[in-house]
Amino acid sequence: MNTKQSTTLRGIIYTLLSLLFFSCTQAPKEKGYTRNYQTNFEALWTILDEGYCFFEEKLPTSCDTTWEDLKRIYTPWVQQCKSEDEFFDLMVRLMCHLKDGHVNLFSSFDVGRWDIRHGARHCLDGRIRNLYLGSRARRAGSIYYTPITYNGHTSDSIGYLVIPSFSSSISLVHLHAVLTRLAHCHGLIIDMRSNGGGLLSNADRLASVLIPNDTIVGYMSTKTGPGHSDFGALKEIRLSQAPINWQRPTVILIDRGTYSAANSLVAYVKGTTDHVLFIGDKTGGGGGLPRSSELPNGWWLRYSSSRMYDAQRHSIEAGIEPHIIQEQTAEATALERDALIERAIEQLRQSAKR
Repeated sequence: MNTKQSTTLRGIIYTLLSLLFFSCTQAPKEKGYTRNYQTNFEALWTILDEGYCFFEEKLPTSCDTTWEDLKRIYTPWVQQCKSEDEFFDLMVRLMCHLKDGHVNLFSSFDVGRWDIRHGARHCLDGRIRNLYLGSRARRAGSIYYTPITYNGHTSDSIGYLVIPSFSSSISLVHLHAVLTRLAHCHGLIIDMRSNGGGLLSNADRLASVLIPNDTIVGYMSTKTGPGHSDFGALKEIRLSQAPINWQRPTVILIDRGTYSAANSLVAYVKGTTDHVLFIGDKTGGGGGLPRSSELPNGWWLRYSSSRMYDAQRHSIEAGIEPHIIQEQTAEATALERDALIERAIEQLRQSAKR
């Protein structure tokens, strides 16, 4: 390549890089794009007003402050915002009136959400829970499992499963592998504490292993219009019993961090089984299927758009109570004991004597 060609090539590369830099540092020019705070506030308010599914439960018209009232209250505050960060924080404050962990605001610099653990009991010490799993626990997908031997419990013959998340798929192959290896156990503890949800299909599969037969485990209702009461008829959520099944005494540990798809699992099983006991704290809820919409400034708004119910047609959005309330005590922590696991073992021992 001669000097003239080299110079020309460098010029072309410089021009392309300059255009790329310019395009990356300028505000997007898409139709309708604007950073105007009032415009984006009205867009966020309207998206939720027309698409959010729990106004009748969270902010009914009989409430002291309605969603319409909040629009009037927040409008002058929006006009006073002096920065993008200040506006973002204000919109998160508005959303938090709904007290819904599925209502999230995503920007390039932060994610805003309601704290589902607000007012929760202390139910989990992760370090102590790992002592019960021990160093020889196996893993099938996202399920960690072992027979409990910690704290002298070898002779109790109790299987222990920890499922920290539903974000990765749990297949029937995984569940078959777990239950086959725990087939000698008289009882089972499934630890769902701090499982914030993920794939609803995981709730379906795990529930199908625990239900006694093919059955309706819940219902769903979807928005059909912009009104707060515009919903279609309830649709059945029906599950078939899995080929591998567990009908021996079982305890599922839950807390306020048990949310979304994990909350659905609790609803499916609690409403349809007699051999499963729930111990811990009320779940965090999350009984709405989420969807997302984009704001004019490019931020994304996620919100609940379909309502889910248990087999008795009760809403599961506000969370599900356990059969037995138990929290992690200071005394148990000092002894490196998990109070919920120990309570579960006690209950399973009693079941074995019946």
